[in-house]
Amino acid sequence: MKDLLIVFRFELFNQLRKKSVIITTSILALILFGITSIPTVIKFFENGKTEEPIVENPEEPGIKIEKTAYYFVNKIDAEKVKTVLAIDEKDIYDSEETLKENIVNKDNDYRIGFVIQSLTEYKTIFNDRGLSAYESTIINEVLRQVNIADKLSDYELTYQEYQELQNVTINETQEVLGKDGMSNMFMTYFMIIVIYMIITLYGSATSTNIAREKDSRTMELLITSVKPSSLILGKVAAMGLAAILQLSVVILGGVIGFILSRNNYPEMLMMVVKSSLTLDTLLVYIVYFIIGYVLYLFLYASMGSVVSKVEDVSSAIGPIMFVFMIGYFISFVAMQSPDNIVVKIGSWVPFSSLIVMPTRYPLTTIPLIEILFSLGLLILSTVFFAYISIKIYRMGSLNYGNKISFFKAVKMVLTKEKK
Repeated sequence: MKDLLIVFRFELFNQLRKKSVIITTSILALILFGITSIPTVIKFFENGKTEEPIVENPEEPGIKIEKTAYYFVNKIDAEKVKTVLAIDEKDIYDSEETLKENIVNKDNDYRIGFVIQSLTEYKTIFNDRGLSAYESTIINEVLRQVNIADKLSDYELTYQEYQELQNVTINETQEVLGKDGMSNMFMTYFMIIVIYMIITLYGSATSTNIAREKDSRTMELLITSVKPSSLILGKVAAMGLAAILQLSVVILGGVIGFILSRNNYPEMLMMVVKSSLTLDTLLVYIVYFIIGYVLYLFLYASMGSVVSKVEDVSSAIGPIMFVFMIGYFISFVAMQSPDNIVVKIGSWVPFSSLIVMPTRYPLTTIPLIEILFSLGLLILSTVFFAYISIKIYRMGSLNYGNKISFFKAVKMVLTKEKK
């Protein structure tokens, strides 16, 4: 334990004293401070208008919205709207409560539901609201066109009345029964980028530092006085804490900017921030990040010990990077389709779950048993590969021949253990 603490302190202070780390951390903190301070500089910001779909002839079937449930308060309105949207009778329910029950029931495969209260007012009901909710835009335009067609049937309109028809206002309210992906979008993007940067930067740095020690023969001296297990555990712990400290400083810059400018933030944006920073969501982010980060640090550290030259590090860690990038890309698929089967599998596999599960969690309702299963696999895999990595480090520390691939190194360790 004493040797482990000595290695830990040495590696931690050595990492934090680097000018590159200090400068990079300061710049990132200032950038995040500047971004969160934008509302103070620009108090009034207007979003550009988005083009709405146009229903040219409301008397004929128009745009059909797939996987959508409806409830019409007024049966006359139902006859007018369902013709335009080509709504199937099986998708129309006799009460709002029945509609909600069928949306929550995933066997029905509904994405969204609409309670049409009148031709100028409706409610949008989501189970899990995704990042793109184009259905509301279509309903808005359909109701507007039906209103105009309904009034034009009289054929006795003044110019002022016609102008009023063009400015029909459709009122919408929204209700989210499950997870609000729209509100959680920003935090999810931020989380994905943070995990990617931390693992790639600090993982590569860990491999390079170990390879440099081996290349300069420093490792030979260290192993004579310190156990290999203490060396790799101390290095991994130091690099892990250094990354967390660096990330904390960067986030602190953003928090300070947010606190100073919070009075200038739009109310809607403040509601988004509050809804996305829930305790359970933050807990999932932190737990998966720390455990997954430790897993990859051990893998990177072991690969740094099986090369004889620093120049060979990039090719040695290639398979690890490839595996991590698969999870990285799946996480972006999860942003649009969190219940996709590939995304579900990615949230269970330990090498990708550290980034895919925290992406899925704020966007869709995930059973607790699924989260515990995924987390259990991640913990067991981290313990297993930590043990394997210590063995690889011990084996590779004195190997100055040709570099050994990751899979070959694991095979050699497992074969040796059987003997």
